[in-house]
Amino acid sequence: HYLLFLDDDANGKVDTIVWSDGMDGKKFIKVPTTAFRFDGTIELASGVAGIPDGFYFTFTRQKNRENGYFVLTEKSGLAYHFSNVPGKAGEVAQLVAIVDRHGNKLTLQYKDNRLSMVTDPDGRQLTFTYNNQKRLSVLKDWTGNEYRYQYNDETGELTTYYNPLSGEEPATTYTYYGKEDGPYLHHAMKSFAYANGYQMTFEYYANGKVSRHYNAVGNTAHFAYNPFRRESVFTNERGHTEHYFFNKEGMRIKTIDHNGGVHEYKYENPNNPYLMTHYYNPMGYLTRYEYDGQGNNAKTILPSEAIVESFDHNGFGQPGLVKNAAGHYQRHVYDQHGNLTDLVTFKSSAASLV
Repeated sequence: HYLLFLDDDANGKVDTIVWSDGMDGKKFIKVPTTAFRFDGTIELASGVAGIPDGFYFTFTRQKNRENGYFVLTEKSGLAYHFSNVPGKAGEVAQLVAIVDRHGNKLTLQYKDNRLSMVTDPDGRQLTFTYNNQKRLSVLKDWTGNEYRYQYNDETGELTTYYNPLSGEEPATTYTYYGKEDGPYLHHAMKSFAYANGYQMTFEYYANGKVSRHYNAVGNTAHFAYNPFRRESVFTNERGHTEHYFFNKEGMRIKTIDHNGGVHEYKYENPNNPYLMTHYYNPMGYLTRYEYDGQGNNAKTILPSEAIVESFDHNGFGQPGLVKNAAGHYQRHVYDQHGNLTDLVTFKSSAASLV
């Protein structure tokens, strides 16, 4: 996780902050001109930053200049604290803490811009050591166990992993395709072999997408792609095939399962292209979904036309009141951390009082 500050229109002020979420997923957060202090640094109160459509995290910059972290909080209450940098174009803010909604905190420390230590609330630590090429070589946990990594110095590829029992069992090894295999396959994993003897080999199309993989006894899975139809086909080791179709947002709109059953999905919410609004099962039965302005499921209309409703969602997206398909109500009470403390089921005769 890190933040990157960009000046898209080259006017001397940052207008976009890119959140890289740890899996190379990137969210682009807009910064209004009103977010700048007189000295050019960024200050973001709640609700000021422009969050991309379809996402419900909040993004703030604390006012305390000595501890002015950028704080990104997901709907679940999990908060990421990024380092106190001025927020100038080209700067990177490192992840320095992760705090859950109960207040449990992981603290991250860096040395030479590399993660060097992670400490949990009980003082337990993970330490990270790097080789001369600045690649992770040893991960050591709080019990003294060491996990070691070796690389090909020329290519930078991970070749060997040793777990704490490496003196008693073989290491895990990895091989890769080289330059001679083409630009899209160069550095792609060719095979791995685990310490327990399990092996897997990968083959790819010329464009770099995996075409099949097989294990040591020849069990093979196949993959095919049709980008013009946004279609992917997967055939498992038993020869069963499934087809997947996607829309322009990358959301699955149809699945043809290995029995020939067709599952269809629609996303017609005007405020969020990632919320499923219709699902048709292989029998043709339709289930519909409606949402509130924060993306919480407010109503589910079953194929029987019975309705399940949720009301009074808290900041974590948890419903305070639920009406089931039979029309019976339940009141859900939570503490400040989102833990369920009370569950009250109303008699059917009391529905008019809810």
